[in-house]
Amino acid sequence: MAGLGTWICLAGGALLCIVLGCHLFRKRKKLPTVPPNVVVVHHFFGRGLMVPSKSPFPMKLETFLRMTKTPYMNDHSGRMSKKGKTPWIEFNDTEVADSQFCLDFLKKKNGIDLNTALSTQQKSVARAFLKLIEENFYWTLCIELFCNKDNIPVLKSSAPLKGAGFWLYYWFVRRAIRSATWGHGIGRHSVEEVWGIGQADIEALSNYLGDKKYFMGDDPSEIDCSLFGMLTFLLVSMQGTRYETFTKENHPNLVSYFHRMKSTYWPDWDNLTTASDKFTDDHGKIYFPENIPK
Repeated sequence: MAGLGTWICLAGGALLCIVLGCHLFRKRKKLPTVPPNVVVVHHFFGRGLMVPSKSPFPMKLETFLRMTKTPYMNDHSGRMSKKGKTPWIEFNDTEVADSQFCLDFLKKKNGIDLNTALSTQQKSVARAFLKLIEENFYWTLCIELFCNKDNIPVLKSSAPLKGAGFWLYYWFVRRAIRSATWGHGIGRHSVEEVWGIGQADIEALSNYLGDKKYFMGDDPSEIDCSLFGMLTFLLVSMQGTRYETFTKENHPNLVSYFHRMKSTYWPDWDNLTTASDKFTDDHGKIYFPENIPK
């Protein structure tokens, strides 16, 4: 028989789903007709207050599309993939979930390779850093943001729900992160121990970047999409946390790199953040329409 904690968890999860479902239903819009050979990027929560996406993974995916000038449009209606993963894409009659699977699919489908300037050894180094960024560093950020109670004010400022809804959201997401990171292994450490791991990751990224223009050298490569997405999370979504302070005070080359990537690939940043007076809803807008194959 299920214990009280299980029933509370189920009830809380059900209530949160109802609240978020109502939130998403109110803003759901239909996409215009999608032309052939245009990638549709499905976002869950849409644009953020201070960032084009609250999650680093849609940022990674959309940066890749911008870097390669691939025709695409965004769907901000909150539709989730069949795998229960987000972001995900539709391309003609094919659905692909998981940001890296999306990149791999588009590279193969459209004959794109951002790593042509890299040697075999450099590609291996980039692969290792990709896993550091997405399979280790990302979880240190999640643990800091949701499991360190000092950061509740940071979360409140950007959470999709307010009042009592915020606390339900916070409880449910915190529980989900604790569960995911416990299985990963990193969540078995204390917040302070994870903070040490996070600092080491930041230092490794900063040391390897050095004074290079892009992470692997003078030319952009695929790893830059992932690193930029994660730095967006760290330097914007986590403003006011010790992670942001540590990075700005000790590793300014990462901050300069972030702004360099932002100005190069996101010149319309202010148009895509809901707190900006310049915000324009880009739901259904086609980017790079001139590159749609005839």
